[in-house]
Amino acid sequence: MLLFAFILLFSAASVFAAAPNWDVSGTWNLDFTFGSGHYLHTMTVTNFNLITGAFSGTGVYNPDNSYTWTVTGTVDGSTVTFHILYTGTNAGYYVDTNGTINSTGILMSGTWSNPSQ
Repeated sequence: MLLFAFILLFSAASVFAAAPNWDVSGTWNLDFTFGSGHYLHTMTVTNFNLITGAFSGTGVYNPDNSYTWTVTGTVDGSTVTFHILYTGTNAGYYVDTNGTINSTGILMSGTWSNPSQ
């Protein structure tokens, strides 16, 4: 299994910390890297539980909006993990991520993996 880097930038104007978790609700720009390639996606977190840190939402691969997906994950302190499952083109393909939210709450970075990559 190979691991790859990802960077997410929050595109809303502000982020509020909810002890002990960051509230990741809103729209995030994802940049998945694989080798020298960049695969830009947009993730919209529509549900966030301030007590458990669990979240869910939807997303899309920016160059081709037929690649839609759902996301489920958790935030624990500054640690974020989530599972992306493609539902449109390439349905069934998935990506698992592990990352860290920076001290401002507007940037996540970490690794992504899929056993087929």
